[in-house]
Amino acid sequence: MDLKLSYSLLLVAILSISCSNSSSNNEGNSTNEQQYQDCSNCNGTGIISDICDNCDGDGYVTMTCKKCGGCRSLICPTCNGKKAVRVECGWCSGKGGQQCILCKGTKINQCVVCRGSGTHQGSTCPVCYGNGYTRCDMCKGTGIERCPVCNGGRSVERRCNDCSDEGRIKCGDCDDNGRTQRECDLCSGTGHIKKRCQTCDGNGRI
Repeated sequence: MDLKLSYSLLLVAILSISCSNSSSNNEGNSTNEQQYQDCSNCNGTGIISDICDNCDGDGYVTMTCKKCGGCRSLICPTCNGKKAVRVECGWCSGKGGQQCILCKGTKINQCVVCRGSGTHQGSTCPVCYGNGYTRCDMCKGTGIERCPVCNGGRSVERRCNDCSDEGRIKCGDCDDNGRTQRECDLCSGTGHIKKRCQTCDGNGRI
């Protein structure tokens, strides 16, 4: 009978100690939870997001157009600002003229005084000096009849179509005020900069 009583008392003691330890752990956990809580400054993330000072939160910065320097237009590359370009003469196809129809390109014609004989009234022809021919008056001794459009220059000027006779073209890199926008380098276009929370030192709990 005494042995059974001893076992019973021992069992009661063990259960009492176990309950005591469990209660002690619960109280400890409750104490820890009371000591640490989420940081209200960063909402427990440890990181705060500030508006970027460089772009004021827009994510981009505006600056003067580098291509046109803010002028909004560029010198026309086709006519170099001259408003006209030189093109091949369409009248003579860029040849400057055609073969003289009078001398057939020979540059000379038979002397009209001596008829090619070189003499006139028994003496040397005073016009061709005995050669029997003279320089062609129509082509001025060139053998070519000059083009009446380009005057032998082979090319003519025409209105520049690329700039509509303005000498300048619109800058394609900027808008109408000569300014362009680019992504902010500081915030990479987000408009915000993430920083470590100083309140909780980045831990998220205080």
